[in-house]
Amino acid sequence: MKNILICDDEPVIRMNLKAMLSELGFDDVLECGDGKRAVEMALASYPDLVILDVSMPEMDGITAACEINKKLKIPMVLLTNAYDATTVKRASESGIAAFLTKPLRKQDLLPAIEIALHHVEQVEELKEKIEDLRETIENRKIIEKAKGC
Repeated sequence: MKNILICDDEPVIRMNLKAMLSELGFDDVLECGDGKRAVEMALASYPDLVILDVSMPEMDGITAACEINKKLKIPMVLLTNAYDATTVKRASESGIAAFLTKPLRKQDLLPAIEIALHHVEQVEELKEKIEDLRETIENRKIIEKAKGC
């Protein structure tokens, strides 16, 4: 089962989100109330997924996502009351895999999580393919050099 870190400065939102995640079969849910703590908890616990509120004290969710993304390549979902073009641009540049708007509906949660998890798997597969291609090219260069071409 996947473990998830949720971070929202509103305890009621965290409680509802945790309940929804439990109903969806996610039993290992960590939680906190500010972006700075989210970064600390993510780096200490290596969750499979992080759900961050945009507006929080200490550090906003997008900044926290950037900090987490520097060390961990895990999917992150952004939770927000409202979004604008600037927020969307910042989020996409920070590695956010999905957006969820408040009030959160349970039927929106699982698809966002599944898409975010799948997206990270696809990126990792592409990185492996790129590395394989680099290795093939290097081997080809060595072979051509050995042939004297």
